[in-house]
Amino acid sequence: MNKNKKMICVSKKRACIIGLIISLIFAIVVSYASAYMMIDAGLSNGKVNVFTIGNILIPILFIVFEMLILLFIVICSSQNDKKS
Repeated sequence: MNKNKKMICVSKKRACIIGLIISLIFAIVVSYASAYMMIDAGLSNGKVNVFTIGNILIPILFIVFEMLILLFIVICSSQNDKKS
């Protein structure tokens, strides 16, 4: 192994927990940002506020982000198994 190359070793359980936390944060931020954009675009006609749209979008985006992070973890772990 090259001396300049550094490896980050994290257990799969810890990577999944960190992925859950990161995906929850991304889901909250992106859902409220997209809710503001939807209201600014005039999709609500003043009947729906940002918090109701954001609360609807949080679970959907959480599932999407979590699936992407878990897919990334599985791909990385399978590449490490092939190298061993």
